[in-house]
Amino acid sequence: EAGISGGMTGTDVSPGMLKEAANTWPAETLAPTFQLQNGADTGLPSACFDLVVISAVLHHVSPDARGAVYAELHRLLKPGGRLVVFEHNPWNPVTRFVVARTPIDADAILLARTEVAAALRLGPWRDIHTSDLMFLPPRLGAVATVVERAFSWLPLGGQYAVTARA
Repeated sequence: EAGISGGMTGTDVSPGMLKEAANTWPAETLAPTFQLQNGADTGLPSACFDLVVISAVLHHVSPDARGAVYAELHRLLKPGGRLVVFEHNPWNPVTRFVVARTPIDADAILLARTEVAAALRLGPWRDIHTSDLMFLPPRLGAVATVVERAFSWLPLGGQYAVTARA
């Protein structure tokens, strides 16, 4: 929480996921406001965030609807605001194995980091960067941290991040 001012908002199309987030959010940390959204439309005001993080969401959005999600994320950011997209890496065989056996991912259509970056390049985004992560379980501590830094360029991590500026 050090250095954070303002608030946080979490949105989802699923009331159940919002309830789960509210129930599991650590009580000792700054709690976000949770809000139900309708498809890509969050119902939030334009240019209201400095940072937007979308984590493990796009693989649940049909490919033809992803453009609306990117547009909404851009609308929410203040000029120069930062977007961070975390997604499961379809090039990682362990990720594919886990996703194929996870009930919540029954509808998943995994997308590569190159697809996210290319879609952002078609829009008003700038400073687009990609990085892979989750090469080792985080519980390995410092060893995992060293490996993550050394191999972030290799598109085989369990997940990836794509960052961009509005």
